[in-house]
This record gives sequence, structure tokens and C-alpha cells, in this order.
Amino acid sequence: MPDSRTPDVLALIGCQKAEFDHASKLRTWTLRLQALIGLVAAGTIFVKSDTWLYIAAVFALALALLWLALWLELGASRGHAERLRRATLIVGGLGVALDGAEAFELANDGKAPKSEAKRLVDPEYFASKSHPGTNRLIEMLEESAIWTTNLAGIACRETWLMFGGFVALATVTLLSSAALIDQSGWELAARAVFAVLAVLLSADFLGAAASYGRAQRGTARIVDKLQRHKGQNPSVETIILILGDYNSNVESMPTFSSGLYPRHQRRLNEQYNMYLTGPQ
Repeated sequence: MPDSRTPDVLALIGCQKAEFDHASKLRTWTLRLQALIGLVAAGTIFVKSDTWLYIAAVFALALALLWLALWLELGASRGHAERLRRATLIVGGLGVALDGAEAFELANDGKAPKSEAKRLVDPEYFASKSHPGTNRLIEMLEESAIWTTNLAGIACRETWLMFGGFVALATVTLLSSAALIDQSGWELAARAVFAVLAVLLSADFLGAAASYGRAQRGTARIVDKLQRHKGQNPSVETIILILGDYNSNVESMPTFSSGLYPRHQRRLNEQYNMYLTGPQ
């Protein structure tokens, strides 16, 4: 039966890591484009020339089309990455063998390069050394939930900080326009409000921050649930229900942006080791 070191599971792990990395890069670029569109909109407060306003509108439209293309690819990549993650947990945890057609689809339907998937194969990706079964699935799911909880917490804090930065930028832009540009009160107010809304809404940091926070709380509850079943040999149905709950929480939040894990790798490893061993 497959375990975390069989070719089937190793291939799934490599594909999963590569696909999530690809989705994270796309997420980062979509946020950059959204922020840039918002900044262009905010900058038009200071523009009185119709020619430059037209140029800004065309530029913003081009950015929006590029954002749409990346957003569509992000959706496809994220969906396949989540499919790979679920398959990895089931195949590696319960020892379920994939049929040829399913294995072929999982290996070839992704957006990430095949060479990257091969490079990222990691036999030690999961810490569990148990034999395939419900206890092993519990251990793998618990590990995934712990990492997700900690990553979501960091992502939540960073996203709230970015949101605060955009609010500050929008406020400075509004005050600067009022002080530097001779416009009627209603015209200035209207342009300022639309510019501020464009910055805040196009960047989507508020919704992302709230989603990360909800996911953090939800996956933390998953860890608590799994603790009650460790070593108890629960039924497969019981753990599958918890797995479904975990999937729901994870898929409700945006993909983590690229660079989040590398920036906090040491801290995250310390948190996970502390969870396993307790404070030293």
C-alpha cells in the first residue's frame, strides 16, 4: 500500500508543491496589478489634462486585462493545487492507490512546469512514520492544519498592515489634492472618493485579511478535533468529515503570496517543533 515514500505519493507531493508555488506567484502578481490600478486611479486626482487622463485610462484598462488573464490562470492553478493536496492526504494517509487515468490527470492538468514538480519531490514532506490508515491520516492532516494555522496567522497580520498602508496612502492623497489643486468642492470630493475607493477595493486587502483570519481560527479548531482522535483508531468516515471541514476552511481563503513561507521559515519551524515537543 502507498506511504509517503512510494512513487505515487512522492509524485503527488512534488506536483502539489510546484502547483501551490505557481499559484502563489500568480497571487502576488495579481495583487501588484490591483494595487497599481488603484494607484493610477488615485493619481488622476492631480491630473487636469484631458489627454493625460485618457492615457491613464488606457493604461489602467491594459493593466486590468492583464490582471484578468492572471486571475483566470490563478483560479485554475489554485483549484488543481487543492485537488492535489486532497489526493496527497488520502493516498498517503489511507494508502489508497490511484488508477492510471486519475494519476495521469493529476500529473498533467496543472499549470506548473513538470521539471519543477520533479525538483520539489520531498520524501520527508510529512513527518508521520505510521503505517497507512486512519491514524496516519490524522497525523498528516494535523501537520497540515498546524502549518496552515500558523501561516494564515502571519498572512492575516501582514495583510492588515498592507491594508492600513493603503488607507494611509489614500488619506494622504486626499489631503494633498485638497491643498494643491484648485477645484470646486464637489468636484474634488467626488474625484477623491472614487480614487480612495479604487485603491481600497482594487487591492482587495480587506477581504483577504478577513479570510485569512477566519481560516486561522477554523484550522485551529481542526487541530483540536484531531487531538481527540489521535491513537484511538477512529472510523474512516469520522476523519473524512474532519478532512472536509479542513478543506472548506483552507479553500475559503486566498492563496498565500509567494515569499511568505521563506520570510518566516525559521519562526514557523520553531512553532511546529514547539507544538510537537512543548516549550524547552
